Amino acid sequence: DESLLPDDWYNWKSPLADKFSTIISTFMTGTFSIESFPAHSFTIATLPISSGGLGFQHPRAAAIPSFINTVKQSINYATDGIHLPYQPSAIILPSSITSLYEEWDSNSTSKTFTTFNRYVPHLASICTDDCSTPPASLPPETINKFISSRSTSFYRDIINSFAGSVAIHGLYTSADASVLHALPSLLNALSSYPLIAMSRIDSKNRMDNQSFTTATLRKLRIPFFRSANDAPTCFCGHKIDCHLDHFFKCGDFKKATMSNKIRDGTMKVFQ
Repeated sequence: DESLLPDDWYNWKSPLADKFSTIISTFMTGTFSIESFPAHSFTIATLPISSGGLGFQHPRAAAIPSFINTVKQSINYATDGIHLPYQPSAIILPSSITSLYEEWDSNSTSKTFTTFNRYVPHLASICTDDCSTPPASLPPETINKFISSRSTSFYRDIINSFAGSVAIHGLYTSADASVLHALPSLLNALSSYPLIAMSRIDSKNRMDNQSFTTATLRKLRIPFFRSANDAPTCFCGHKIDCHLDHFFKCGDFKKATMSNKIRDGTMKVFQ
């Protein structure tokens, strides 16, 4: 039923998507022994690493692009054949298969093609740098350029980046004040790569459990203490806030050791 399809391709909703949300939330609450997983933390966790998130896959923004990419590849195979490495020419599919794709752009009886034609202009406008033109007014040559291109991974990165920017905009409009002021640092990709992307095969890239837990909780803006009464008192006599922001502005908390380590680490990088 087309009425159940979302208006925006990056906002897919289904029972499967809800299950993914439950799995991620259950995993995070169990891993870090927290009572609940806040909405802003969920959004940051499911953002691409390049957008400052943790890169958890979620069907919300991936389902429709994956569908479009699958149908797009099928149209290419039916039109141009299948190109295999080290083969001089493409393998041409039999007409019994290619005939199914001859009218993909005008077939109104196929749910596959009607759904494909509904969303492909939106993705084509993003991937072909034609965002100034409304998707409904996109010229056929632009859509055909997108469909005929074989740069799957390149387009996937562009689509993921766009979906990430939409999610980030949502964070800035919905997050409360305690999260909002910290978003620029939380969404810095440089704080994502050490947690997720660096290979643990190299022992120098491994973090101890306490450091990893602390860094991840701060990254996701999850409180360290259940209530203000559980928070310890700093050397300066003030209570430490639940996000540990106090340590970065307290004059009595000496930062020379941390500063020296950053200096020494930077020197090693450039040696």
